[in-house]
Amino acid sequence: MFNLIIVIISISLVAALAIATLFYGGSVFSNESANAESSRILNEANQIVSAVNLRSIRDKSPIENLEEDLIPRYIQVIPEGWDIDVEEGSVSLDGSLVSIKACELVNERQGATRDEFGIAEEDPLIPVCTDAAESKYQALCCNSGT
Repeated sequence: MFNLIIVIISISLVAALAIATLFYGGSVFSNESANAESSRILNEANQIVSAVNLRSIRDKSPIENLEEDLIPRYIQVIPEGWDIDVEEGSVSLDGSLVSIKACELVNERQGATRDEFGIAEEDPLIPVCTDAAESKYQALCCNSGT
């Protein structure tokens, strides 16, 4: 009987510890997930821009199609969601594939400010796409419709 009581108390303590870990550690897990996602986005952007620059230097002709002009000589694969606007001369990511927190972290790391885009302090640092295109920063708008 004594062993059964000890086992029940042990199971209760383990369950309480698991719940406390999820409760107190949940924000850490979600913040670090957004941090990792923003790092991935910046790495992908740097790889694509480097491949575009290398191709432009070697071939001395404009890029018309991201996949046909870059794969496999300059980059192995184009990461999902990325596209190039030949007329604008810009590389962009479909904002629907990015979490809001990661988008805000990318913009902070790129040097964008709330003042430049007229974004209130309580709102996330995510500009409207037309404002992001006109910015001196390489801001990520993260919304495809506006």
